[in-house]
Formats: sequence, C-alpha cells, structure tokens
Amino acid sequence: MMKLSTIASLLLVGGVASQTICPTELTQSQELTDTLTLYYEVVDNVLCARMESFNEGWLGFGISPSGKRPMHPAEAIMGLPEEGSVLKYDLSAESESGVVPMSDDKQTLMDTNITQADGMTVMTFAKVLDEDQYPLVAGDNTCIYAESTSNAFGFHNNHPHYFVLKLADSSGSDATMKRGFMAIAFGAMAVWFGL
Repeated sequence: MMKLSTIASLLLVGGVASQTICPTELTQSQELTDTLTLYYEVVDNVLCARMESFNEGWLGFGISPSGKRPMHPAEAIMGLPEEGSVLKYDLSAESESGVVPMSDDKQTLMDTNITQADGMTVMTFAKVLDEDQYPLVAGDNTCIYAESTSNAFGFHNNHPHYFVLKLADSSGSDATMKRGFMAIAFGAMAVWFGL
C-alpha cells in the first residue's frame, strides 16, 4: 500500500511538472514599442512567451491572418490584471462586443500569469502552435499586440498593431530531452517497486 501511494504521489508531481515545459530564460526577443517587449521560445510545438510593458495596463498578443486593418478576424491572448486572468479570445470586431473569450474547451493555455509592480506589467503564457483557427507556424507569422495604459479593458492606442514573429522549428529541444528523461525515471521506479 505504501509503495502505491508513494508512486501515485510521484506520478502526480511528475504530471504537474510536465505541464511546465517552458524554460526559465527565453532567448528570443522582439521590441514591439519603446515600452513593450515580447520574449519567446518555441519548445515542443509550444510558444513560450513573456510580454513586459513599462506601463500598468492590460496586454494582448494575437494571430491575424490578414496582417492589415481592421484587426479582425483574429485570435488573441489577453491578460487582464484586475481579473488576474490570461485567456484566449476571438476577435470579430474592433468594438468590445466583438472581443469574446473562447469557449472553455479552447482555453488550453499553460503557464499563464499576469503581474504588476513598480509601474510594469508582465504577462506570461504558453500556447500550442498548431491549434485553433489561426495556428502559429515555423517561419513568419503575422501577429498583433495591444498595450494599454489602464487596467480597465477597452481601447488601446498603440500604432502599428502588427508585427511579424519569426518562429524556428523546435525539434530536438531541451524540453523534449527532459520529458524523455522523466519517462525513463518513472519507468525505472515502476521496475524498482515491482509494478
């Protein structure tokens, strides 16, 4: 009985740890404005990202198939500091009524967080590249961003809102090796405990 509960606990910890695949340090960066920088890395078909703003306000990152005005249709990830939420949204209009959270089954972001301190806002998230209507791909991606100077969701005034995000292929990444090592370690534990 002790063996099973110990293994179950270790598997639970391993399962939670495997959800966090993003490295602590993100090696790629793109300055979007004088006050907003996107740091990112692609790991195992996942975009790991951190947006740092020298303003206190809500932030947004999105994928836009058109790459021109208007900003819709598009899919966005928005961080709302007052709600403490980082969620995926569908953008169907430039008005607030056209910006709606995706359904619960599409809220697949990992490692989400939004914090504010010392006049800065930092949003982190991890997003699977090839999901949703507008997937991210290896190569050039037309993306959009929003940086507000207010926590109240609404209009933002940065121009231009578009940028090209160049993503590399993530095959053979460190996270793949870490997950493989964890699988071997759990397999060895199962043999050790005679399961």
